Formats: sequence, C-alpha cells, structure tokens
Amino acid sequence: MKTFTILLQTWVLVLLLGYSAANAQDCSMITGAGGDIFPDKRCAPVVATLQARFFSPASQPAIANFKIKVSWADGSAPEIFPASASLNADGTSWVYEIKNIKHTYPKGGEDCNYVVEAYPIINNTVECTSKFYRGNVTVWDTDDENGGELALSSFLLCMPR
Repeated sequence: MKTFTILLQTWVLVLLLGYSAANAQDCSMITGAGGDIFPDKRCAPVVATLQARFFSPASQPAIANFKIKVSWADGSAPEIFPASASLNADGTSWVYEIKNIKHTYPKGGEDCNYVVEAYPIINNTVECTSKFYRGNVTVWDTDDENGGELALSSFLLCMPR
C-alpha cells in the first residue's frame, strides 16, 4: 500500500508539472498587455523610449524564457529583449515587462507616424502575435538642406539649432 501511495503521489506530481509546462507554451496564458512610448521631442531625430508589459496568472517558472519582440515600423529589423518578471500589486498575476528601451528615428524618414508594436515570445519559440501592445511615435522631419522656398499655411516648423 505504501508503494502504491508513493507511485500515486509521483504520478500526480508529474501530471501537474507536465500540465504547467504544456500550459506555458500557450498564448492564452497572456491575459493582457499595456505600455507607454515617450518621444524626447517632435522634430527629427527623435529618440523614443518604450515600456511594454504583459500580464499572466502564470509565474516565472511556468512561463520559460519570456521575451518581448519590438517592431519599430521604420524598416529596421525587429529587436527581441528579455523581460523582467514581478508579481502584480493585486498578488494574483505576474507582470512581464521591458523598460527604457530606446530607438532613434533619424532625419529623412519615410513617414510622420510610426506604429510601434511589441509581442510576447514564450520559451524562445512561441510568438504570440494575437497579444500585443501598440503605440504611436510622431516624427516631424526637418528641411535644412534644400534652400528652396517653403509654401506652408499654418503648420509648425522644425528649425535646426
């Protein structure tokens, strides 16, 4: 009987650990997303600082190798950053986040607005594109090299200093 009890306890433990590991591969473990993006100024070059966070009831051991992939929308390659994990203030969920990630949008860019997107990546392989944070960076370009006449109505101008 004692052997049976030990085998049963071992089987239950393996079952629970297996469930936890299998669950970690599922994007449904991500229950929310948020973030902030802060440009240092309006006129190019603009340095944007990103903070992105994702929420999950699963603790750090259950979600292995949590990373966040950031697409800057300016033609540069997406970047992947390791996320830090902490228990949320409510004590029932975990926050996986990146902070103070900087990216420069130079003069001469193709667009005025760039939609930055951050996606969670679980266990280095599962990219959760259905769960994301999205923020906008506005970059006004400068024209200090052409010597032509500017014909503008009532727009703000970015003058080089």
